[in-house]
Amino acid sequence: MIGFSNTWLYNSFIYDLEVNEDYIESQADNLLGMLYPYLTDLVKNQYRELFPKYFG
Repeated sequence: MIGFSNTWLYNSFIYDLEVNEDYIESQADNLLGMLYPYLTDLVKNQYRELFPKYFG
């Protein structure tokens, strides 16, 4: 779970992961996904419009 906290960048160096654009995007997507259940209905609708790939 430490990989999804605010220390994910440091964690990537500990485990010698390659930090590139795809890795950063993946980590950002995971963090945004964990916030989704806590959003208001209005913001959930806006989120779905911004990130349709998550909702098939």
